[in-house]
Amino acid sequence: MKVLGTTDEHSGRCDCCSTRIKRAVVLETSDGNVVRYGMTCAAIATRHRPAKIQRLAFNAMHEAKQAEYASKAIERIRRAVAWPSPPVGFSSWREVDDAIYPPE
Repeated sequence: MKVLGTTDEHSGRCDCCSTRIKRAVVLETSDGNVVRYGMTCAAIATRHRPAKIQRLAFNAMHEAKQAEYASKAIERIRRAVAWPSPPVGFSSWREVDDAIYPPE
């Protein structure tokens, strides 16, 4: 099982033992399903101590946030350097260049 992070948005019960929980550890199973376990059940399922589960969850959430920031930064850069569309009557900037600087 892979630790994906933690969440407060859940049914309030552990998917493993149905105990009421305040915060769920989000895990991805080997077959790709996503489950929400309490800390103890997550520790048992992954064979790690609860402190390591918390650390793994924090690291996974941090990596996801960094990936989100990176994708937003890339999009801002793309918008900043995006070329405007060619003038009316031209289908590409190559045609504009050819009109200004005719090929010899």
